[in-house]
Amino acid sequence: MTGVRTCALPISWLKPRIIYVNPQRISGVTTVQPNGETLVLYKEAPKDKRFIFKDLPEGTILKGKDVANGMAQVLMAIDLADVAPESKIDFGSAKVAHAKVRTFDGLVVKVALLDKTGKTWARFNAAAETSAAPGPRQSPHP
Repeated sequence: MTGVRTCALPISWLKPRIIYVNPQRISGVTTVQPNGETLVLYKEAPKDKRFIFKDLPEGTILKGKDVANGMAQVLMAIDLADVAPESKIDFGSAKVAHAKVRTFDGLVVKVALLDKTGKTWARFNAAAETSAAPGPRQSPHP
């Protein structure tokens, strides 16, 4: 007998952490809610400690000074927990929220988020941007 153990479930062969982006790399995040409400946050340089909200509506009260930093950690720990074929989740629905995360080195990750049957489903699309410049971009929409 060899000491090799196998499992019949192929998912057990995979590492559970599928996405990790260090928040220090992130230059900006744009979120668009299903109702069209948009939030943009950014920082000018990787060394900056705090993200800044762009054009926050007047009278908005934040729950704390680190709210923006928490939003920028969206890609810090995405684990392979529940998966489904993309064809089984209708991301064309009007109830989909969107986020676009940009890094200082040109990574752009678009995320579609949908709450369905008590779970939040996400679809990720990552690409390299040829001209990486800090701060918010001209088109904040994903």
